[in-house]
Parts: sequence; structure tokens; C-alpha cells
Amino acid sequence: MNINGVSASTSSLNSSSERIDSLFEQLSSGKRINSAADDAAGLAISTQMSSETQGQMQAIANASDGIALTQTAAGALETVTDNVQRIRELSVQAANSSYSATDREAINSEAQMLVEQTNSVLESANFNGVSLFNSSDDQVFQIGPEAGDTLTVEANDLTTQIADMGFGSIDLSSAEGASAALEMSDSVLDSVSSAAAEFGAVQNRFESVVSGLEQSVLSSTATTSQIQDTDYAETISALASEQVKEQAALAVQAMANENQGNVLRLLGT
Repeated sequence: MNINGVSASTSSLNSSSERIDSLFEQLSSGKRINSAADDAAGLAISTQMSSETQGQMQAIANASDGIALTQTAAGALETVTDNVQRIRELSVQAANSSYSATDREAINSEAQMLVEQTNSVLESANFNGVSLFNSSDDQVFQIGPEAGDTLTVEANDLTTQIADMGFGSIDLSSAEGASAALEMSDSVLDSVSSAAAEFGAVQNRFESVVSGLEQSVLSSTATTSQIQDTDYAETISALASEQVKEQAALAVQAMANENQGNVLRLLGT
């Protein structure tokens, strides 16, 4: 009896069985690498890339929050612009000497309502509880997987700016007051336009970041997939090959067992 032959066939059978189990797991999970034993280097690379991808996806969510902030600011500034432009129109109207005091009071009443609405819009505009136009706190957004990947939205004090211009004290009840309000409205509109431009520039930056990160995530995901995912055609072929090897090892082992039995029977006689 060839002990070495029996040992070799047993080893081959065990190896094939383990390989078949691994291949079945790859087919069922859809992953080529299910443990470090499958591909230690590949697992390390794919794990690192997956971690980076998760960081990038969170950065996309953060940048999207930044876009939401700028859109909130833009909506408020649009309302403010409409109100101030209407106040300017009323100022031009009230500055006309042909209007009576009663007429100017009616015009002034509408202007005061618009001033109140404008202040309310600016004071209530916020993002996650932080005022957009009456704050001294910058807002910092993490827009990348690394610690230094940040974008800062600088504090905006538009509410204070227009208050200092005397916006809250507009009075169109006289021609002189209307003339002063006309000049003030132009200054307020300049400040509002400047704030809108700043928020617009920040929004463009956020959108550019999101676009770049999305491309990076797609690329990283594709690369990770190539490393991790099962190639079904290749795996099925390998499985068939291992099953043939297993059958051969079983046949060899069966023959060895039969020979061993024959020897024992001969010795017994």
C-alpha cells in the first residue's frame, strides 16, 4: 500500500473542498474577497478605498447642505430686493410735489409695511438655527475626506448694514423724506446685490465641489468593484475545474481504500 499516495490524495481532496467552498461563497455573496484569506492585499486596498468613498459621500452631503444654505439666502434676498425696489418706486412717487399730504400718508403707510416685512425676512432667515444676515459667526463646511477640505461661508451682517443706513426710519410723508428715502433705497439695493453676489459665488463653489466629488465616487466605486466583486464567468469556470479535481481525488482515495482492504484481506488469510 502506498501511504504517500493516500496522503497526497487526501490533501488534494481537502484543498479542493476548501476551494470549492470559497468559490461558492464568492458566487452567493457577489464578492471575490470575503476574507483576508481570499486576497489579503486586495482586501486592504478595497477597505481603504471604501473608507475614502464613504468620506467623499458624506462630503457630498455636507456640500449639499451648503447649497441649501445659499439657496435659502438667495430666496430671502430676492424678497428683500423686491420690497426695496417697491419702496424706491414709492419714494419717487412721494417726491412729486403734486401729491397732497393725505396721498403721501397712504404711500408712506405702504412703505412702512414693506420696511417691516423686509426686516422680518432678514431677521428670520436662518440655516439650522444660525442667522444668515445678522450673525458674526462663520459657517464651516467639511467638503472633502481630509481634515483640511473645508469651505467657509463668512458671516453676513446685512441687517446691521441697512439699519445703519437708516432703513428703519424711512418716512415718505414729506417730499424731503421721499428724496432721502430714494437715495437710501439705492444704497440698500447696492448692499443687497453685494450680499447676493457673495452667496451666489459660494453656491457655485459648493456645486463645483459636489460635481467633482460625484465623479471621484463613481471612479472609486468602479475601482473597488473591480477588486472586490465576483467575476462570475471566471469563478464558475474555476468552480468546475475544482469539482473535477475533487472527483479525481475522491476516485484516487476510493482506489486506495479498496487496495488497503484487499491487502488486509490477504493478510487475514
